[in-house]
Amino acid sequence: MMNSEDRGGELLVVFLKYPEPGRVKTRLASGIGGDAAAAVYRDLVAITLEAVGKWVQSGRKSREGAVPRRVWLYFDPAESAAAVRSWLSPVVGRWEDPPRWVAQPDGDLGKRLQWAMNQGFEQGFSAVCAIGTDCPELTAGGLAAAFAGLEKKAGVVGPTRDGGYYLIGVKTICPALFDNIPWSSSQTLEATRHAARTAGISLHELPTLTDIDTEADWRWWRAGGSGNLKKA
Repeated sequence: MMNSEDRGGELLVVFLKYPEPGRVKTRLASGIGGDAAAAVYRDLVAITLEAVGKWVQSGRKSREGAVPRRVWLYFDPAESAAAVRSWLSPVVGRWEDPPRWVAQPDGDLGKRLQWAMNQGFEQGFSAVCAIGTDCPELTAGGLAAAFAGLEKKAGVVGPTRDGGYYLIGVKTICPALFDNIPWSSSQTLEATRHAARTAGISLHELPTLTDIDTEADWRWWRAGGSGNLKKA
């Protein structure tokens, strides 16, 4: 059940996997090996959660007062619940407002996104955004900008340079954004834009950032990336 003080708040859903070699960063693993790719994934999750923690702690106020900010750690596979908690509790346990641990349901990415969004709205949140853990350029300020964008538009999306997105958010249930989308492809973002236009959903677009998916991405990151990233 949702606490009454959370009603009308902002919900951030973080999609993540338990970092088992061979199950995470498979495209990167084809170049640097499964164990090394899993270690990179752990680093990316740590960087992402650092930004998320700063976003939670920074807070936001409206005319009505403080706006609650909450986080769901949306993990996969479901049977890894204990292992995921053991891995991440030392990090998120320092947050003043602890996250909720939620196992991802079955289905493709679109179905899992819809489920998370629907659950958030059913529990009374006024805006829901979802992110992965592949984008080390994402900051607390970028997360705040995403929710600010939802004050102006029905949806928000953060494009990546490979044709996907690192963030998507809505302020009402919008199934059109998640149905019949070619996931994990260079056409994901454009298909989402097209679906939004067709459904009459206005999208606020955030700055384009880089996901770390391939060996070339990883080497760019290690070389300094945009110049202000932690090296793996």
